[in-house]
Amino acid sequence: MRKNSLIVKKIVTGLVCVCMVISAVACTNSGGGASSSSASSLSSGGSSDSGALEGKAGKVVNQYSGYLGYGYNTVASSLYTEEDIDASRDILDMDAMANKGLVYEVGMSQVGTSYFYADEFEDIFASIGKEKGVSGGAEFEGLLGAMGIAESKIKEYESYNSSVIMLASGVVKTKKEYISTTNAETLAGYATEDFKNFISKNSGEDILNTYGSTILTEITLGGRMDVIMMLNDSGEYTYKDIVNASEYALAASGFTPETGDVNLGAAGLTVETATKIYDYFESNSEKYAGILGGTTGNISIKDVNATIKSFATWKDTVASKPALVDASKGIPIWDVIKYISESKAQEVKAAFDAKQKAFEKKLD
Repeated sequence: MRKNSLIVKKIVTGLVCVCMVISAVACTNSGGGASSSSASSLSSGGSSDSGALEGKAGKVVNQYSGYLGYGYNTVASSLYTEEDIDASRDILDMDAMANKGLVYEVGMSQVGTSYFYADEFEDIFASIGKEKGVSGGAEFEGLLGAMGIAESKIKEYESYNSSVIMLASGVVKTKKEYISTTNAETLAGYATEDFKNFISKNSGEDILNTYGSTILTEITLGGRMDVIMMLNDSGEYTYKDIVNASEYALAASGFTPETGDVNLGAAGLTVETATKIYDYFESNSEKYAGILGGTTGNISIKDVNATIKSFATWKDTVASKPALVDASKGIPIWDVIKYISESKAQEVKAAFDAKQKAFEKKLD
């Protein structure tokens, strides 16, 4: 039962380097400012009937060796990292697609920070799921698993009367890679022989478990820092006071690009009071942290305060050591399989629906 409303805040700053393929002019950076949206999207026009993007942004990649064309299980994994991708299970022949000029990359320099506050995990599940287009917030479960938070902990926090849960995520994006067509029939024409042979010999559930539920058609490289703080008793402080105080403290530590968005006066707090409230929140919370990409150096994710304070310097190391940080855009695997075997496509979809229903039941 919801006791306090979910609070979500997102800040994005940075530059996106875009080249139109019809132009031979070199790409130049265009300025960008703070925005309330979660990301600056690339304008690529509408989709044609064939599924190819019009006005494609970026440059053509003639040889490709990344994660596009692989399968991803959005129920079992859902954190979008390379550790969740089996390099031996490619679905699409990306060499052939690159030879046909269907693979693109776009340079980026973008930093985004997201805050999610709630008194129940379910609210954060739903919010992230809606944003990523994943029913039930499967990405958040993947995040919890990667950070070592047991499923029993989710249930435990449902029993508290005055809990506060915060997820703060800082994401640095350095490059976007994508396939310029999402037409399922076209993609099926590039399916590897190994994938087609596996389909012919295995059940829908085996196909789903081996290759995943989604074929990656767009990915983002960069770095990601996640911090979760869970307080089971807010004590003498209100939910909103803890939210405002922690937001101010994290901004002051450099975790967000802008501190001017935090108006303590409007919240009825002084700097001294906000510091006192955050100290209570931080010292009495269970804390978890995780880092992808960049150079972590002496950063210890067991020391959440040090992790938060390292964000400002860590983000500058991401460009030289990027990792897969997002792959939430793709095409359902059964849509492509339909053009190889319609009956197997139906089996895979049924297996996925069953797993998804089981996941959602865990949240009830």
